[in-house]
Amino acid sequence: MQETLRTLRACGAFVGAIRSHGDCPPALKAVADEFFRLYELVDVEKIADRGEDPSTVDVFAIDSLLRIQNKENLRKMLAIICRLDAHLGMATATRERGFVFPVVADGPGRRIEVRGLYHLFLSRPVRNDFRLDEEKNLLFLTGPNMAGKSTYMKAVGIALILAHIGMGVPAASMTFSPIDYLFCELSMHDDVRLGISGFMAEVVRIRRILQFCTGKLRLMVIIDEVFKGTNVLDAFECSKVVINGLAGLRDHFFLISSHLVELEPEIRPNGNIRFQSFDAHARDGHLTFSYQIADGVSKTRVGARLLDEHGVTAFFQKLARTPLSSGPQFPGGPRLSPPP
Repeated sequence: MQETLRTLRACGAFVGAIRSHGDCPPALKAVADEFFRLYELVDVEKIADRGEDPSTVDVFAIDSLLRIQNKENLRKMLAIICRLDAHLGMATATRERGFVFPVVADGPGRRIEVRGLYHLFLSRPVRNDFRLDEEKNLLFLTGPNMAGKSTYMKAVGIALILAHIGMGVPAASMTFSPIDYLFCELSMHDDVRLGISGFMAEVVRIRRILQFCTGKLRLMVIIDEVFKGTNVLDAFECSKVVINGLAGLRDHFFLISSHLVELEPEIRPNGNIRFQSFDAHARDGHLTFSYQIADGVSKTRVGARLLDEHGVTAFFQKLARTPLSSGPQFPGGPRLSPPP
């Protein structure tokens, strides 16, 4: 009981400092005022004084006051303390990380515009811009593996979440129109228990997205490598149908990546699609990545070169020329022996 009373008094001092601060926002002051209304209703100071050196009768009286008579009031005070603690944590992270507070877009034109966006888990991030609006509400993102597509898409999703909970974002600036739902599909897996393959899981997700799109809710949909759970021909046909269909839903925002650059002529007639890409370049016989987004579609393919750089191709070539009994030595690794 004494710890409870000490905690309430300490929180009262903290909330009092917030309320008396000259720049306290009205919404925050209203929360602080509600805490003190309950604080005085419970009469925390009087009970705390009585609990400093309580008699046996005082112990039972204070127990009844806190645990029974003011049970709901204490729950409400605890909820306010938890809320203030969460805001304090958000404010501390925003200041220590150097985040910027986003601006809610005014006017009828809906948009999401981020300058200097980066992923907050990277120690040396490359900053990029992101924009979707009513004129271009679908971004089709291409680029080879390891070029930065997935990291960029995650950074967009994180920025949107942080902006909607009232926190600073990892960017130079951000202006956004609020959305109701964020659908983020970065990796789809099969479900053995439900008997659903990875491809079927993608189909179910698309259907669910469309169900939300038919209402009055505003969505932001992020899909990394659409229909990657099936063969190339099916992926191409399904992606063409879905992307052309989503492009017709002008009230929502879409960020979709794909390795199928052949989709470009099939979806370009939609005037509301922005085409951007990450790319790779060969330098001194090795691949380098700038991680800088650019306009257009990337047709760079790096899979075979990555196999070469990591010795996989050479290993198989040597395996074809080496008797099985000796087994080739993989560069930088242990000798591989044939299975028994």
